[in-house]
Amino acid sequence: MCWKGDDEALFRELHHELRNLEVRIDQTVAEMYGLPDDRTVRPLPRFQPASQTVEALNLDGPVQLPAEIAIDFDAKHVRRFKRRPRIWIFTDAAKTKFFAVRHEQATRDVVRWIARQVGESIPRDWDRFIDDGIAVNIAPLAPILLNRQLKKESPKHVNATWSQTYRALARRGRGHDHFNLAMIASVNCAVLASPPKSRVSVLPSPSTAS
Repeated sequence: MCWKGDDEALFRELHHELRNLEVRIDQTVAEMYGLPDDRTVRPLPRFQPASQTVEALNLDGPVQLPAEIAIDFDAKHVRRFKRRPRIWIFTDAAKTKFFAVRHEQATRDVVRWIARQVGESIPRDWDRFIDDGIAVNIAPLAPILLNRQLKKESPKHVNATWSQTYRALARRGRGHDHFNLAMIASVNCAVLASPPKSRVSVLPSPSTAS
């Protein structure tokens, strides 16, 4: 698969023109106000094909990603949506496998299937409750999340006593005075049957695509 083509040529031409325009504006402003013109030229952004951006994909269930795409996308996406990501990225402890799924498609069966692929498990009674919001829904899945910031904040959200998530997970802890929901993410649980393999896409790495 080759990424060179009209899209990349148009992208480079557009950004060359924008950079030249910025230079001319800087020169004009410097002349008007008697300021030094340091002629700082910003580097051109790297072309990223739309077909290789996770958000551009029509995700229909879990998608396996190469490491370079998953790590770069996850950092930017979580920051962009202020730690309420619309696309969830999961990985194993060694960060050798990466899966993406849209939050509205992250059903109990799908997430348990992903957990199985990365050699982990999720709380038995976890499910996605729309009214709880993304931060609370994703918190009990901290062990398989890629993003370190989401992992760090998970105890705060998993202990949101007002949420359906809290009540669903707490059902298994009734009768224990010191039941700590912050530990729920490590509960060992059974894994349900996987979704059909035909529904699982694999996004190739741009470095290995041919």
